[in-house]
Amino acid sequence: MKQLLFCTFFFTISFGLLSQRKFEKSKMNKNEKLIVRNDGIQFSFGPTYQLTNGRSDWKQVPNTWNNEYNTHPKGKIGFFTEIGMAHFPKWTPFFSNRLLDYFDWGIGFKSLAGKEETQLTWGSTIESGVGEYRNGYLTSRFSAHTLIYVGKKKIDLAKKYFIDNGIGFNFDYNLWGRNQEYSGFFVPFDQNFHPKFVMQLHYNIAYGIRFNRALMCLPGIQLPILGIYKWNGFGANMQWFSSNYWPIQFNIKFIRLLEKKPKCAPVYNNSFERQKMRDMME
Repeated sequence: MKQLLFCTFFFTISFGLLSQRKFEKSKMNKNEKLIVRNDGIQFSFGPTYQLTNGRSDWKQVPNTWNNEYNTHPKGKIGFFTEIGMAHFPKWTPFFSNRLLDYFDWGIGFKSLAGKEETQLTWGSTIESGVGEYRNGYLTSRFSAHTLIYVGKKKIDLAKKYFIDNGIGFNFDYNLWGRNQEYSGFFVPFDQNFHPKFVMQLHYNIAYGIRFNRALMCLPGIQLPILGIYKWNGFGANMQWFSSNYWPIQFNIKFIRLLEKKPKCAPVYNNSFERQKMRDMME
């Protein structure tokens, strides 16, 4: 029994000493070794979707007496992907109120898809038609962001979690798709198709998570708030067939700050300091 107690006591003391030694060797963790720039690479991807107003009211068919029709638009799921850069400016007194924490830009590709059904009453007869489209766009974007930090956990001196508010412009060009054909009945008088070029003012909100000094992830949503081209009366809807579609995108964005080497290496005057630095860097 005494031997068991002695072995237990010896193991506890030995483990404590080893743990203390290991702690001393790990003073500088991987995050502390990172020296990062104010610029980094950003990569985003996610699904897109087109919101609509639902089924329209019944309307009179032009140049007829008793024929009415309505339309029923539906959004469909698309996708987008983007790559670019993020820049965190060095603060000056002018930006001391933190109106701007960083800005980013990117180029990429996205697809927007939708569907429209039309019904016609012809006396006691009901006719219908349907049109579908999936348009592919070459995209470019520029946004400015403000961060609101939340929670208590920290990575170094900055909090780990934050809310990202961004506003900016996107410029899109329709490369392919643009289906304008309808299967069955439709009313050509109501149809309108958005031009190939798109320019919008958008708002983005995301929840940010910092993994270390260099890497962060921001899942969020981007909403167009104003269509500059084509102008649509202070709205951001895009017209296709006889309906309006509001394109939104859910995005997961990663920002990876670029690493840099220190300008000069420290000088160690004795073997003890040199060995200590080697242990810390392991």
